[in-house]
Amino acid sequence: MNKIKKLFFLASKYPFFLSSIVLHLVGLLAILQISTHRLIENISIEVLQRTVPQKISKVKSHSIKSSAEKAKSQSTASLKSKKINPFLFKSYLENSGTIADSSGKSTHSSYNGNSEWKESYFYLGDGMTDYNDISTPNVQFLQSFWQQVEINIENNPFLSEYGHVGTVFFQFNLNEKGELINETLKVSSMDSVLKVIAIRAIRKALLEQKFSLPEKQVTLGMKFTWDSYETCPTLKGIHSYYLSFCHYAEYKMNRFTGTEKAQKYMSSLAYGFGAIDEIKKYNQEEYRRNTRFDPFEKYKNDPDWYL
Repeated sequence: MNKIKKLFFLASKYPFFLSSIVLHLVGLLAILQISTHRLIENISIEVLQRTVPQKISKVKSHSIKSSAEKAKSQSTASLKSKKINPFLFKSYLENSGTIADSSGKSTHSSYNGNSEWKESYFYLGDGMTDYNDISTPNVQFLQSFWQQVEINIENNPFLSEYGHVGTVFFQFNLNEKGELINETLKVSSMDSVLKVIAIRAIRKALLEQKFSLPEKQVTLGMKFTWDSYETCPTLKGIHSYYLSFCHYAEYKMNRFTGTEKAQKYMSSLAYGFGAIDEIKKYNQEEYRRNTRFDPFEKYKNDPDWYL
């Protein structure tokens, strides 16, 4: 008690003595705070070191898979041993894009147990061709068959308006007579309209048989894409027995909301004198939608709709 009174006496008589005490106290508090912070950091590091393994095994270069291999393994695993109820086949196929034959039974991901035929990686574009040491008769077959299928692909003007865009893959075998072996036919598609357009082109080409015949039975992979005018030229070609095609369609499905209509009317002014035609076209689309006009009714009556 006497020491405290002495401190107060010194502080009142010598003001600089009080300020010195305050500074010392502030410094002491700062040191305590820094020490506490470092202690907490050390504890946190020690906890992490105990919970996280110290050694991480290095990935060997030969264990790294390409994106195509990863996609192949994933798609193959997802399709193993799937069975489809015939009564639910239609909706299941349309919703999942499951590969199936014409009887509605599920199949493996490809005829030879692989999924290359439905991976874009294996198809060439830009009109390129790569016959990979294929015999001359089979090269002539591939060229002529590609041309016949190409000219038989229907150009439906309503695809863009109703949002039908994307890709369809097929695999099947043709015998030496150029005939389809039905049990080998497989398809991977998320859009039944595009699927029917593509299979119609194939069947019509096979029916007309205006192509050179193969030397022996061949297995073909075929990719059909609907995309923009700029993109399509890059998606056509022949790579060995993989044939790729592309026709125009872009997603231009309107919703006919108030905001969309206002934007449409304003943007149509950019067409100048053609603005009236643009607005008229938009109104016609809205009328077709309101009256439930279905430009693809004929496809739904095709047996291949359920393929």
